[in-house]
Amino acid sequence: MAESRLQQEHPFPGDTVPKYRYKFFPVFALNGWAAATVGSGAGSPIVGENTTSSITGLRIQANADSFAFLWAIPDDVDVNAPIDISIWWSSNQTTVADSYTWTILYDEIAVNSTDGADTAATTVLNTALVADANLVTASALQKTEYGTINGGNLSGTIADGYQTNVLVTATTNATDVASDLVIWYGFEIRYMPRKV
Repeated sequence: MAESRLQQEHPFPGDTVPKYRYKFFPVFALNGWAAATVGSGAGSPIVGENTTSSITGLRIQANADSFAFLWAIPDDVDVNAPIDISIWWSSNQTTVADSYTWTILYDEIAVNSTDGADTAATTVLNTALVADANLVTASALQKTEYGTINGGNLSGTIADGYQTNVLVTATTNATDVASDLVIWYGFEIRYMPRKV
């Protein structure tokens, strides 16, 4: 799709409105906490600090640590167009052979319906996130390439009475992730807007 639907329908199509909008969801704005500092999902990811007196996120302590949460898709997202997702993270390691793979599963939940909010998400992205290698700078802020939910896979946004159940899982090819400082800060979406 060369242009978003908003660009096509706007009285002055083209660059008068952006093709994409971007929104970042920090991990602490998400609701997937099983206790004060322990994430829900498998394993026991905890709140971690990127070196002393710096920003915090969810520290991955073992392979397959995961975090589950409800994600309210903004009401200007065109769910009939692709929604791209990337993970923001860091590692204190500098070995570029150490790569991390972030897996995202999702399921849509209709509010005030018979849909349950008591099971983990199971639907895979249409385009999976690819493994992301360490940079040579320790604790650098990194961002994965985009994974994608194809257009038409979701019924609507928060304004339409839908929430999205999301499960993020981290794995690494390094054997010492428990002693590394791997932190997930949140995720970004890139989407085509349906209104100005």
